[in-house]
Amino acid sequence: MSLEARRALYFKFCVGARFRLTPVPTNSKEVKFLYDSFQKLGTLEYFDVQEAKHTDTNLYGRHVTVLLNASDQRSQLDPLGGVDSDIKTTTVTLRQRQHELSEYLKSICGICRYSYIENDELYFQGRVQVPFKHTLTAGARQYAEQYRMSSSTVNSPFATLETTLRRSDILAGVRHNFQKFHKMEPEFVENGMRAVLRITGEKYSTTVDVDANEYGDVNITDLGKLPAMRNVRGKQVFSGFIDK
Repeated sequence: MSLEARRALYFKFCVGARFRLTPVPTNSKEVKFLYDSFQKLGTLEYFDVQEAKHTDTNLYGRHVTVLLNASDQRSQLDPLGGVDSDIKTTTVTLRQRQHELSEYLKSICGICRYSYIENDELYFQGRVQVPFKHTLTAGARQYAEQYRMSSSTVNSPFATLETTLRRSDILAGVRHNFQKFHKMEPEFVENGMRAVLRITGEKYSTTVDVDANEYGDVNITDLGKLPAMRNVRGKQVFSGFIDK
């Protein structure tokens, strides 16, 4: 198995996303709260908050980028991460988890600012929830009563937007209290190597043929294992996996 194919297999069930934050994080505590909140969703393979331009007054920019793995295994990008052979998640389950994780990331619309809840004992005890209070601009008032936003809790810090409409149209018209929430607008949500390519900006043309009955959670995540796979090289950018 080539190194490219092994990498493609490892990231097969990952989901990557980039969000635009309004307002930007102003200190490391807010960034750490974002990091901890994404960790609650799954195995966090990559996390990055954009650095501000040198002319800006803040340290951080508007974009946060994450890569999450649907597997229950610890990240193998962590030098201290090991593989638990007792975790034997099937391919079918991994695909389902990947789909659910992707849909959840697409629904995220905000998160409490850590500076607002850091001294709120009731919040961290799970006894209160913080609603994402907001108004709509004149151009977005047509969407009123056509969506629902969840509240932020200690176990589910992200507010989510449920609607049959296009979420980006609604979020563009949302105005909120900057002291209480970061509005989060997804700029992309991608699966597998497509997510890696969006994050790294690479061009890639290797796909792999895999017998779905022969690989599972351990084979995928354990970088010491090299399942028998056939590389397929094409002229276009990475286009997905093909099961025999």
